[in-house]
Amino acid sequence: MNNFYTKKTCQNINLNNNDMKNAKAILKILFGFIRNFNVLHFVRFFKINSQYAFYSKEFYSIQENLGLDILPVGEYAWDDWRDKLRKTFVGSIPIWFLHNKFIKVAMVYGGAKASAFHDKKVDLIENAFDKPQVRKILRESNIGLPLITNLKYFTSENTIHQAFHISSYFMSRNKNILSSKTIIEWGGGYGCMARIVKQYNQLCTYIVMDLPEFCIVQKIYLSAIFGPDNVHIVYNPDNILESKINLISSDLVIHFNKTIKADAFISNWALTESGKEYQQYVLSKNFFSADKILISCARDKNNYVVSNDDNPFNSIIPIDVLNGDNLYLFNEVDPIDWTHFFRFKV
Repeated sequence: MNNFYTKKTCQNINLNNNDMKNAKAILKILFGFIRNFNVLHFVRFFKINSQYAFYSKEFYSIQENLGLDILPVGEYAWDDWRDKLRKTFVGSIPIWFLHNKFIKVAMVYGGAKASAFHDKKVDLIENAFDKPQVRKILRESNIGLPLITNLKYFTSENTIHQAFHISSYFMSRNKNILSSKTIIEWGGGYGCMARIVKQYNQLCTYIVMDLPEFCIVQKIYLSAIFGPDNVHIVYNPDNILESKINLISSDLVIHFNKTIKADAFISNWALTESGKEYQQYVLSKNFFSADKILISCARDKNNYVVSNDDNPFNSIIPIDVLNGDNLYLFNEVDPIDWTHFFRFKV
């Protein structure tokens, strides 16, 4: 009898613990939602969220008219994800789209492993930037209904993750990539990094090169936050607008092969998860002549950038808050004190 009651008691405790965790998660969402609520963002979102199918049709119509073959995307499941994403959002993108399983797997960083290093990441961000800058960088939007994991800044794990890479670059290179006049991001996720940069530097010309399906998600998300006039889908590199967010298919970039120059190049895993032809193209363009290069990547068989003998990186640094198979790539190392960077090693 005692064993029976002990077992039942343990089960009840476990259920109570689960209930507490669920309650805390719900409260975080509610607090974050109230704190970050912006009526204008929601009005803009619901004006444009039904246009996914329209933009998708326009992308593929232009590529078909050009006789453009879509390049293979490599070892990763991008072909499958982009097809499922296009079919899922054929009607409209829901306000909770960041919880869609395809978006969540491909674009949203979180989970138990992420939360384990949460404090270390925030510490590094706070060491890299002053308080007003940190608040500006970590300012969250409710579009997509992101899960708020930090109540100090009312921000999500994904925003902290992106800001951590910016801060790691700053601490290791002593250069603020956010201050760049023109930034190219290869693979823009749902638009989180673009949002961070434009919140910090409104005059930046920001160019995202990505698959069409993801460019459209970025268009809808970023238009809701910054207004549709500040976010442009570009079908020819000649039409890139200064001080705006420009979204262009990576296949169109390669097809037109125009000279595009940037002060900074950012790619967090997307470049080395792309097909070999994409990686070769970016290497051949010397990362679009960027002086500041921030690349995060996995050390795997799809990573042609690292395995290529002609790669320009003489410094390959493990990202210790992830694991030894994830790397930062730098093309040069400034003679500065690296202890600021490595003091947060696990």
